[in-house]
Amino acid sequence: MDQNSLRTAFDAFVDAFARGDGGALFALFDEDCEIFDEDIPFRLTKEAFQRHVGFHVANNERLEWWPKNVSAVVAGTTGVTAGHATFRGKPRDGGFRQRFLIFSMGWTWASDAWRIVQFDLSSIDGHVVGASPG
Repeated sequence: MDQNSLRTAFDAFVDAFARGDGGALFALFDEDCEIFDEDIPFRLTKEAFQRHVGFHVANNERLEWWPKNVSAVVAGTTGVTAGHATFRGKPRDGGFRQRFLIFSMGWTWASDAWRIVQFDLSSIDGHVVGASPG
């Protein structure tokens, strides 16, 4: 339970997302986790987030999530990873979207592995546009 082990868990999350391995990805989430997705204006459960991601995958959308400037902090059995990310989606039959995000992930040590208990994806656009009157 140190920063290296938390980084390893975070890297497993990024790798599972990149491979489209939903089983490995969602195994990292605690059953009682809470998720704030940049797409949806309310709190999601693990099951609801799985359905949301599954909707995109079922519609042949290729999803990519590239984290940048990631920090990791561990205090006892609690860990936090945070940073910036680029999220891209490309439906097979057309269209394209790209979002720039800030994210934070709360982790807890669950006797044998880190588990995600909080995941917050927030669009940078919403934090920048109109943020200053000047």
